[in-house]
Amino acid sequence: MNRLALSQKYMHGSGIEIGAFQHPWPPANGAKVTHVDKASPERLKQAHPDIDLSIPIVQADVFDNGETLETFPNYSQDFILSSHVIEHCEDPIGAMKNWVRVLKPNGMLLLAAPNKEHTFDKKRKPTVLMDLIAYHDLKKRALRESWRAILIERHQEYFEKVDGILDPIRRIELASDRLDKGFDIHYSCWDPASFFEFISFFNHLFQVEHFSPEGHEFLVALRKKS
Repeated sequence: MNRLALSQKYMHGSGIEIGAFQHPWPPANGAKVTHVDKASPERLKQAHPDIDLSIPIVQADVFDNGETLETFPNYSQDFILSSHVIEHCEDPIGAMKNWVRVLKPNGMLLLAAPNKEHTFDKKRKPTVLMDLIAYHDLKKRALRESWRAILIERHQEYFEKVDGILDPIRRIELASDRLDKGFDIHYSCWDPASFFEFISFFNHLFQVEHFSPEGHEFLVALRKKS
């Protein structure tokens, strides 16, 4: 089942799309979609200098942190669309909990995430669920500067495996620069087994309606339990 088929089956009422960037979910069923992003198209172009500028960037209707959705009340959305956002989240477990928070009972989360085997993350090890649980617990307890130090440490493996930068001092400099500018990386990367394990962690919150790899990405439809 591709994105359009998922939209046609599950997109009803009104909801939000987080970080549509250049590839928004296809609309369906006359559903009302509010686009949420943390930055303007101009700012996103700065963060992603290698993008194809012939493809337009979706203009956000609401500026908000896609992990926390602080501007959205509980039980307010019929659906949430998230395309290649979860891997950028500092705390993906916290993000999933916030997304379920704003969904109405029986609301739908349509989620797309890259399969690391088909991306620049190929040389990296799959993200381990237990590490994400530890990061989630740490973020709740860590002071701002302590959490920044953790993020800089998490950049190290990314810059080494993806960009081939072996100098640890240079990796720290790059990490500090990206954080200062508000840019992020793929904090997480998954293969099919590790991503299914991640999704299964939320079985107490969601019913899995669909899970499949479609080429370079995983496509998931999750229904919030009432």
